[in-house]
Amino acid sequence: MDWIKSLKLQLQNSHVEPQGETHKVSSVLLCLGRLEGACYIVLTKRTQLVQTHKGQVSLPGGLQEPNDATLLHTALRESEEEIGIKPANVEVLGILPPVDTLGRVRIYPWVALMDLPFSFQLSPREVEKVLLLPVDELLSKGLSNVKVRVENYDVQTEGIYCDQELIWGATAKILKYLRDKVLEIESNARKQNESA
Repeated sequence: MDWIKSLKLQLQNSHVEPQGETHKVSSVLLCLGRLEGACYIVLTKRTQLVQTHKGQVSLPGGLQEPNDATLLHTALRESEEEIGIKPANVEVLGILPPVDTLGRVRIYPWVALMDLPFSFQLSPREVEKVLLLPVDELLSKGLSNVKVRVENYDVQTEGIYCDQELIWGATAKILKYLRDKVLEIESNARKQNESA
């Protein structure tokens, strides 16, 4: 997990709060959980009780509210409400580029580091279960082309499975950003080692 320090250096100071957004603005927390030398991404499966994206796999987060001072505050508040992760439980590394959804919501993904195991406290209305996607699996497998049925339409998108659940759409795009960034860091480290 040598890439985590480099990732932090690249991501910090890379974010400016959006001005004059024409989209609805949302913020999520992409938690990298460390456990016995391995690293996992913390994901949630949404319940059938939520208003949108029922049953889909997502990152904890949600729409920015008027009382949220910053987008980071939005991501941290929502993560605590949904699965019990408090700001004191994480080290925020920085932010990845925003992702736009088909519903014209712009999602700002914050990357954070935490220790596992963790006693997640699930919101019974919002979260059915927590999933842990091994980062090594994301790096080695990448995302595949998948077809997803949404209402009466077939959507072609990229996705990856975790515990037999398909991760697709905006969440998959965010995972792809992370994967590309980590692979770039590892490639640069290899080149430096070879030239040393």
